[in-house]
Amino acid sequence: MASNLLLLPQGRTDPGPNNPRMNKSILTLLLSLSVSLVASAANSTSKPSKLPFSDEFNRSDLGTHWRTHYADLKIEDGVLKVGQDKAADHGAVLDTLVDFKDIELSFRFRFDGGKQFNVVIDDRNHKGSHAGHICRAVVRTDSISLGDDKTGIMENEIFAMRRDPKRKKESEKLLKGKTQRFPLTIADGEWQELVLIIKGNEMTASLNGKKVGSLTSEGIGHATKTDFGFTVPGRWVEFDDVKASQP
Repeated sequence: MASNLLLLPQGRTDPGPNNPRMNKSILTLLLSLSVSLVASAANSTSKPSKLPFSDEFNRSDLGTHWRTHYADLKIEDGVLKVGQDKAADHGAVLDTLVDFKDIELSFRFRFDGGKQFNVVIDDRNHKGSHAGHICRAVVRTDSISLGDDKTGIMENEIFAMRRDPKRKKESEKLLKGKTQRFPLTIADGEWQELVLIIKGNEMTASLNGKKVGSLTSEGIGHATKTDFGFTVPGRWVEFDDVKASQP
């Protein structure tokens, strides 16, 4: 601050309200502070992505496009390794901000001790479901499930009912047709490629070039999706070659 003080003529202690040198100094200082605050705010948020989007993780840090919560992350040899923070009571969350309605999302993954991860599609501005969840794919070593979160398990009333022991059974009636599970076997320690296509009210999954199955449900067609990402309970799942485009 000392470097921004104006030295007054000898014998003058009051700069006066109309002193042009003082006014210029104050203006310069305020502009400098404004620029610093704007820059600080920009650096505190993740950088929005746009379709098409791709990430091969050929670097040492995660970068500015991804946001993380409850996560323990590593990038080694061009591969992202994700695990839940041991101190957290929620799975590791990794997502990127991008606006879309329909999407073709593909990536490679490998279970490295972990047994499950979710591919989550959200609208952060949607208030009708828990955390703005719209739809998801749940990938396990023995199955892939597709779900409509918006009008299914994450819809606000249903979400509350499922946490009430007296109403949980009642909520099951409202969930018919909102999820579909497809049994299969995914070996631990082997690379796989998953492709998810969301187009209108339908979500389709393919594994290693073969169609696994699809789900048609009204919530999937939500028009203003704002991000996609992964949730990993436990440790570890590896990801690479994430690509997203219009289907």
